[in-house]
Amino acid sequence: MSFLLSIFGFFTIFTTQVEWINVELDVPLFENIEDYKFIPEARLYIDGELTNDPEMFYERDNVDHIFFSVITTSNVRTYNVRFRVHFPSFDVVHTQDIVYHIVDISPPDIIHLPIIKIKLGDSMPDLLEELVIHDNYDEIENLNVTVNSNQVVLNQTGIYSVDYYVSDLSGNTSYRATTFEVYDVLAPLIILKKEILYFTSLISTLQ
Repeated sequence: MSFLLSIFGFFTIFTTQVEWINVELDVPLFENIEDYKFIPEARLYIDGELTNDPEMFYERDNVDHIFFSVITTSNVRTYNVRFRVHFPSFDVVHTQDIVYHIVDISPPDIIHLPIIKIKLGDSMPDLLEELVIHDNYDEIENLNVTVNSNQVVLNQTGIYSVDYYVSDLSGNTSYRATTFEVYDVLAPLIILKKEILYFTSLISTLQ
């Protein structure tokens, strides 16, 4: 971001330009905001050439009664604070609004997943039972849980994979998978196709 100023002398005319960099910053939750205070910078160009002013200095607090100290990183929100730069050697002063976005970049924690075992032919159980999740900022009831159990075949024995996706209000997502076992507890049935007849022979031995 920059502005242009034409300076007229008795015989010379030259153009100054102040360019700001890093005027919009993302700050992770709970970070030390002081670490981001000195990132925005101003540069002075005279007739398109980068110029150094050894006397340059900044005002970063209480500029037009806007205090840097109002920024807190414990809540997701956006702050606008005002910085001012001085280039005394060239009589140039410029004010710039700096935007700080306090953002949540940490995905939720999936602490515990259920390990599911059901009998062949049973109905689908509650896949959220025993699921334990946590987030660094959002309440558990505000987390979005998506379960993909498309691989599971309830009428066929086997061990299947069930996928869990947990997202917070900032769109950070965690993924984990658990096992889903369908097992058979019924012993095989023996069905006779024909009746089996047993014959007993009696042999008499005469003495």
